[in-house]
Order: sequence, then C-alpha cells, then structure tokens
Amino acid sequence: MNESKRITVAGLINDLQQELGHDDPTMAEWLSLESAAVLKGVKSGAIRLPVTRARALAELLDREPGEILRLILLESDHKLLEAIEVCMGPLVLSDAEVSIINAIRKVGVSKEMVPITFDRDAIVTLIVQGR
Repeated sequence: MNESKRITVAGLINDLQQELGHDDPTMAEWLSLESAAVLKGVKSGAIRLPVTRARALAELLDREPGEILRLILLESDHKLLEAIEVCMGPLVLSDAEVSIINAIRKVGVSKEMVPITFDRDAIVTLIVQGR
C-alpha cells in the first residue's frame, strides 16, 4: 500500500481485496450491501460505505475497527471525527498503546489501577494497584 497518499476506504478495499482473495459478491454479502454493484460504487468512491458497516469491513479486511471507522468518518464528516477524538481520544491506538492497555487489563483483573507519572520529560508511567 502506498503510504504517501491519503488512505481512503475505497483505496483500502482496492489494495487489500485481491491480496485477501475476496470477490465482489462475497464482500457485498459480508457487508450486507444490496449487491456487488453497490460495492463497486464504494470501491470507485462514488458511494460512501455506511458507518454501520465499519466493523464488518474491518473483519473482512483484517484491520482494526477503529481504523475503518476513522476512515469512514474522515470521508463523510471530518468535523464529527474531530469532535469524537477531542472528547474521547483517538479511535486508533498504536501497537505500543494496545500492548500497555492489555498488560494493565491482565494484571488488573477486578482491581482498580491508578497511573502515577513521574519524570515528565521522559514521560515514564507506572501503573499501580489503587486502594
């Protein structure tokens, strides 16, 4: 995939469809679209994929749902995406962020965890068990 150009829903589908071995009719059915012709419209950029299909497309393309939702919102309503990310944080986390969250969840089962940050310049954070 060419990272120098802006990634779009259509571009992502076109880039990954053949690699993953999905044909248009199968993809259209998986995404609950009316027909393969509708999918062709999505792939050409003439039709926007409904936001309600983000999770299904993520599963189909083996991508993170947040990545797909972010692309759909960026194309359909970038102001809404901006408001969501300002209020709730980014829709897509880095691999390192996911790793930290998974580690916290693993050790923090049924415990409240509290972050303690020190050495602000180095941004070192410890997660400790709360009281």
